[in-house]
Amino acid sequence: MVTGNTQVIARAKVRGSSKVHNAIICQASLIEGFDVIDSDYYCQTEDPEPAHPGELGKKTLLGVDSDRDGVRDDVEIWINDTYSNSPLEDKVDYRRATKSEVKSYLLLLKRRNEPAFSKVEYKNVLDARECIRGKKVYSKENKKEKIKALKDTANLNKELFSNFFNTKERFIEWNKVLQNLNGITLEGNLKDISACSTYLKKL
Repeated sequence: MVTGNTQVIARAKVRGSSKVHNAIICQASLIEGFDVIDSDYYCQTEDPEPAHPGELGKKTLLGVDSDRDGVRDDVEIWINDTYSNSPLEDKVDYRRATKSEVKSYLLLLKRRNEPAFSKVEYKNVLDARECIRGKKVYSKENKKEKIKALKDTANLNKELFSNFFNTKERFIEWNKVLQNLNGITLEGNLKDISACSTYLKKL
């Protein structure tokens, strides 16, 4: 039931017995089995979602970034889908950290012939991953929950990687970046996971 001054925008969906009243439902939101009243539900006004580029997004190495935020459009949509808010959790920090990671991927591809740059920039990839682990894994008190969260995080990392490096050219050129990283110890810049919230605010 959708009533009042409600807007359901773009790819958002309202299903089942949900009740939505005087709300704006945006982007990848799925409202199913719960109510949203007087709320802007998962509407990123600070980072509006671009349109999906389709096959055009695969024609060049760097792809399409129509809003010029450093995140490829198709990957930005994947991030928003994967880390869509739920009634129990606002996942804005996950989205910020993951977008930071793929910004670094794009820069690393662009400057793949600069070994010194690769060694510095890749640390930002590790920092972003550590932020996600901090929220998803380290926050759990139960050991079984930690193990499950760690596996989930690893699987999401693999899925993100396959979505970003989704053409033969991108995968081949990424190997040049990996060659630049040979022989160095890869560690993030974050000394303490408690600094993650400060780091994320800068993204």
